[in-house]
Amino acid sequence: MSKIAITGAGGRMGKTLIEAILATEGVELTAALERPDSALIGIDSGELAGIGRNNLAVIGSLDDAAQFDVLIDFSIPAVTAANAKFCAVHGKKMVIGTTGLDESQLQQVKETSQSNALCMASNYATGVNLIFKLAELAASVLGDDVDIEISEAHHRHKIDAPSGTALSLGRVRGDCAWA
Repeated sequence: MSKIAITGAGGRMGKTLIEAILATEGVELTAALERPDSALIGIDSGELAGIGRNNLAVIGSLDDAAQFDVLIDFSIPAVTAANAKFCAVHGKKMVIGTTGLDESQLQQVKETSQSNALCMASNYATGVNLIFKLAELAASVLGDDVDIEISEAHHRHKIDAPSGTALSLGRVRGDCAWA
């Protein structure tokens, strides 16, 4: 059984991940993390996710985490970089969905990937990844004869703009204009 820890437990993805992990055979949620000063520390992670008590309290540090095999990180850039360093030191695998990392933070993630299994994507949705492939095909067919503009809209609590998904879409061709 794979033991999973997640960061950003109180966020939209964190709650979704808690629910998905608890509903999936062959995996076990062993740690749900939030920032150390969060009011969510100590709250039952199942209740936080809205699925009922699971007797696993939210904690504020990976140092306090029970044994885990994989850390799923949908947090913020500084936390993701620190978590990558922790995982490199402790031989833990990572799945990263955090976007907006700067060059030094990306370098830490790259260093972690040299010794540990790591998967990082700006978006894990099947439909979005299909759009990436379709955009790549369109860019190759249309060439430099067209201008491509990416426009996006998000909920008001979105931290990074443009989003990592939009940036990845722009990288398909190598240039883009933001609206």
